[in-house]
Amino acid sequence: MFKKRKKPDKESVIKAFNWAYDKAVIGVTGSHSAVKLAEGFMNKKGSLSENVDSLIKVQVLKCGTSGFLSGLGGLSTMAFALPASIMAAMYFHIRMIAAIAHMGGHNIYDERVRTLIFICLCGNVAKDIMEDVGIRLGAALSQETLKQLTTHIIIHIHQVVSTRLLARFVEKGGVLLGRGIPLLGGVIGGATDSFATFTIGKVAKKMFIEEPAL
Repeated sequence: MFKKRKKPDKESVIKAFNWAYDKAVIGVTGSHSAVKLAEGFMNKKGSLSENVDSLIKVQVLKCGTSGFLSGLGGLSTMAFALPASIMAAMYFHIRMIAAIAHMGGHNIYDERVRTLIFICLCGNVAKDIMEDVGIRLGAALSQETLKQLTTHIIIHIHQVVSTRLLARFVEKGGVLLGRGIPLLGGVIGGATDSFATFTIGKVAKKMFIEEPAL
């Protein structure tokens, strides 16, 4: 008999963050690591900004496909309270954000950069979260900004981000019910995941990529 999955809480979300981040950095069967993904786009012709946009576009298209979970076999058996579909999306988004951070020259093994990557998962409210802890982001992520991310602030940010995402997961649970209807479920699921990926990608670009002055 299968063990009943417990109700998701902030602790389970934080554990999921760390699991997904480790997998994104190392890579999993059927899916490149964040660094390898980034380097594939860094070697393309075009400016850094254009290459980042290309990466985001490709990830949006991939996230909207039905085969999204194929490279992440075994998720359903993981000891997390979150559904496998949400775990997979979290991995996919973190890998994209980490790749963008790497393209911007940031060390994705740095705990502070890791924390900023988690913030990007919140989409358009990322800026508000930063300002709530007294950090204002300029045109580019500076070393001065990173220095402000003390251990106390990092722990606080993880709590804030996990609370926001937990609320979103609960809300998404209602949307997922629509996926039980073959055609409607495919449309809802694809559109929701693709839009979320696009939004998160643009927030990550703003966070980690320095745009050239006009």
